[in-house]
Amino acid sequence: MAPDRLRFDFVHLAALTAEQRGAIERRVNDQILADLPVRTRWMSYEEATRLGAMALFGEKYGDRVRVISIDAYSRELCGGPHLSRTSQAGLFKITAESGVAAGVRRIEAVTGRGAYALMTRQESILNALSHELNAEPEALPDRVKRLEERIAELERQVRTQIREQALQADHALDRGDGLKVRSTVVPFSDPGQLRSFADGLSRMSGGRVLTVVGSESTGQVIVMTSDPEIHAGKFVEALTKKHGGGGGGHDRLGQGGVKDPALVRTLVEDVVTESVLDDLIRAAKKSR
Repeated sequence: MAPDRLRFDFVHLAALTAEQRGAIERRVNDQILADLPVRTRWMSYEEATRLGAMALFGEKYGDRVRVISIDAYSRELCGGPHLSRTSQAGLFKITAESGVAAGVRRIEAVTGRGAYALMTRQESILNALSHELNAEPEALPDRVKRLEERIAELERQVRTQIREQALQADHALDRGDGLKVRSTVVPFSDPGQLRSFADGLSRMSGGRVLTVVGSESTGQVIVMTSDPEIHAGKFVEALTKKHGGGGGGHDRLGQGGVKDPALVRTLVEDVVTESVLDDLIRAAKKSR
C-alpha cells in the first residue's frame, strides 16, 4: 500500500464481472465523497473482535490492536497509516483483479494522484483513438463494431478471391490410368487454410485424385490423395526432398515444406511433369 495505490485480498470463488467491479468502485467512491471521519483506537484483540473488526489475511496480532473505524460503515484491524477523512482519498479506481490462492482474489487499485494519472493516460488514449477513427469518444464503440464487421467482410472477399485466383492458376494432368493430378500455389500461409483448400480442390476434381497445394509465402506443402495405391505422406516426403525440404504424414494426407518459398512453384510444376510424377508415385507406393 502507498498514498496513491493499494491492493486488497478477499474471499471469492470466481473472477469479478465487469458489473461487480463497477459496483465496488461506485460503493467505495460514494464513501469517499461522503467525507466520513476515519477514527483510530487501540484496544484488546478480544474487544476488537466483539465489535466486529475485520482481521486481514495472513496477519498476526498481539494482545492490543489498532482498530480503524469509518463511522458504522467499516471497522478493521490495521497497523498502517490512514487518512483522517475518507475524502482525502480523492478517487478510487480498480486497475486489476486476479486470483492469488484457492478461493482468494486480489484487487489492485489507485487513489488520489494515482487515479488522476491513470485517468489522464486513458483520456489521452481515448482522444488518440477518437482522432484516428474520426469519431467522438461516445461513438467509438459503434465505430469499432462497424469496422470489425467491415474487416470480416473484406477477409471473406479476400478468401474468395484467393480461391478463385488459385483455381485459375491450377496445374492439371489427367493420366491414362484414371488418376487426376491437381497442383497449385496459393498466397496464404495458415496450415488450416491450406488443408481446407486442398480438400476443396480434391472434391471438385472427383474420382481418383492427387492434390498438391503449396504456399508461396511460407514454403509449406499439403498433399491429399484418394488413390488407394499412393501414400500421401510418402509422396510429400519424396517431393519436398527433391528441393531440400522434408515432410511426412498419413495415407490420405501429407504435409511438409521447403526452406525457400520461391521453390514452391517449381515443386508444383514437377507434380504435373510425367517423368517426375512417375518417380514420385513409385516412391510413394503403399506396398513399399
